Amino acid sequence: MLDGVVDKGNGYEENDMHLSAIDYGEYHYHGYDTPSATSVFDADYVKLREVTIGYTLPKVVDVIKSIRVSAYGRNLAIWGLDNKGIDPETIVGGNGNIQGLEGGIVPGSKSYGFNVQIKF
Repeated sequence: MLDGVVDKGNGYEENDMHLSAIDYGEYHYHGYDTPSATSVFDADYVKLREVTIGYTLPKVVDVIKSIRVSAYGRNLAIWGLDNKGIDPETIVGGNGNIQGLEGGIVPGSKSYGFNVQIKF
């Protein structure tokens, strides 16, 4: 018997319902065939995947046609997630017959870099 209350129609009373281990497992935990409402999240989100900014330097030497410097950042931010800390693009196990269910997750990573491009 789980701790809690039950709505009897005329108010809440202490829980008096007994569940078998199988019923508890099927109801409370989600398996691949029975996701519970507590494990369903809104899938809408906005992600800032990449930002790049660069500048081409004025021509300094006749041998060099151009010099361009730039900086970039990838996977910088995610807005609108119901489940904070999960990057929906890194979820493992979303193929085959279990699409939409999270079966594991690898950590997302941000990356930053700097480029110098010299054309002769």
